[in-house]
Amino acid sequence: MKGHLILLLVLVLSSLFIMPASALDLQQIYIELNGKGDATVTLTYQAGFFESLGLVSEVKNFQNDLEGHLSRVLGKEVHLACTGTGGGRLTILRFADVQGNRFQIPEVNFASLFGGLSASSVVSYRLLADVTIVFPDGSTIREHQTPVIHPVSYTLTGRRTEPPPPPLIQCSQEKNLPVMPILPPQVIPVAAVATGTAVSAAALAGGGQALSTWFSKLINFLYNLIGQQSTETLQDRVKSGRLHVYSGMKASTILGFSGIEFAVVLLGAFLLGFAFFFADRGAFDPVILVIFVLVGGLTTFIHEIAHWSVARRYGSDSELQFWGIGTVVMFLTAWLFGNVFAQPSLTVIRSEEPTEKWHEGLMMLAGPLASLLCAFLCLPLKSFGGYIATAGSIGFSMNLLSCLFPLLPIKPLDGEGVFRWSKLVWGIVFIPLLLGYFIINIG
Repeated sequence: MKGHLILLLVLVLSSLFIMPASALDLQQIYIELNGKGDATVTLTYQAGFFESLGLVSEVKNFQNDLEGHLSRVLGKEVHLACTGTGGGRLTILRFADVQGNRFQIPEVNFASLFGGLSASSVVSYRLLADVTIVFPDGSTIREHQTPVIHPVSYTLTGRRTEPPPPPLIQCSQEKNLPVMPILPPQVIPVAAVATGTAVSAAALAGGGQALSTWFSKLINFLYNLIGQQSTETLQDRVKSGRLHVYSGMKASTILGFSGIEFAVVLLGAFLLGFAFFFADRGAFDPVILVIFVLVGGLTTFIHEIAHWSVARRYGSDSELQFWGIGTVVMFLTAWLFGNVFAQPSLTVIRSEEPTEKWHEGLMMLAGPLASLLCAFLCLPLKSFGGYIATAGSIGFSMNLLSCLFPLLPIKPLDGEGVFRWSKLVWGIVFIPLLLGYFIINIG
């Protein structure tokens, strides 16, 4: 059985890096002009996840060269405002020739414009797009599935009309991080992992479980305050270990969760979502924040359901607890590095009888593997665009974190139990995930 499990893990994790190359499909180009003829251009494209990362990486690493290429092709000054895995935004100064109320748009050939983008993971391009040009009075000109922007001459009418909104993209600007003066961008994700790991381990070694115990008592108090009486208490100290022998399973559950655990899920969803939202350093958008929180809740819920299901199979039970140390480290890494590397909750496995190491290892491994599967399932959502694409992108990031961080081999995380059971299985799962995390975040 162990041999089959190891083979399955190798096959699943190898798929993280073995991805077929395919075409990049240009979809929309939205051009919004101001009174001076300057254009804010929002473009969207569809591509495989790793192809998109290749483009984003190239733009970040060679931004000056790309701006120079676009400026030469257009004969205008071009500035790249931001890039994302599904689109980007740029500014073209004096894109339109303005004479009084008359605007003259030049012809732009997409093949020439995007010829400088040649990420190695992309083997071909489909350069047909729906083009929308919005003039200062709101008047709109549209072209459907065209390979060029045709010359346009337009005179402002003086009547204001309501234009269509620009396409929604998840577009990351350069983050203003506290560590940027001392760390190069490529090192920041590594520093986030190192800091999250070191601070968590040091806090636990120094008796930092008091913070988690205080938060757990607060949740218990608030839960009882609204009229629900809990039949259980969170008495176990975080540092004392992951496996506890005790009498009796949880007295009252829904889908394996007690009332307090549901409270932990709700609080954890808000904190995790807000931490990712804060780390992104984007403009405040309440809809995006709600998406972050909802995805955070689903990520936590699915991870814990996997723990509970496997634990029940081996005659044990699981309990989701709030983790104060993880919450502090989570916001610390979000603030310093713009990368979240910690979580606000953790799982404690309980059993009425002593449990074999490999049973405990499988119970600990179930949550991270469920999160890894969910991360892959989030990737197709990026092709839908809009808020669905945003949910897919953040779902991938949160589930990747929910798989990687708990596998650190320190108490009270899942990785400690997996590591004690089998160092080989732990290494097969953790090392490729860590490398993949660095590749994705460093670009």
